[in-house]
Amino acid sequence: MSRNILDLARTRALALSTASAREQLDRATADTVIRRAMRSHGGVQGCTTALAQQYREHPELTAPRVRWASQRIAALYPPANATCTGRTLHLRTAAAPQVMCDCCRRGQTPTGWPTAQRAAA
Repeated sequence: MSRNILDLARTRALALSTASAREQLDRATADTVIRRAMRSHGGVQGCTTALAQQYREHPELTAPRVRWASQRIAALYPPANATCTGRTLHLRTAAAPQVMCDCCRRGQTPTGWPTAQRAAA
């Protein structure tokens, strides 16, 4: 699955953030911690540099953290080519995994999703 540049930047910032992998992040909380990490590291380039330095110093800790961040970003920010069936988020590419979206977790049926959800972001 091809990830866009914004998702990669979010993943790097979330991996560097103070958010715990044990807590359940919602989209608002993720936005806040990503914004803080971006500011504290000087933007996207600063996050990339800091993450590379962490990986060089502690690869055994950084790799699982980046994997966790990538999974959270994929769940919180679904791709534009996804459709919500009310139960699971089915991506339109055969190679992509299925992810549960926030509206499905709450038991709500979204209207105009993902367009309405993307516009709010």
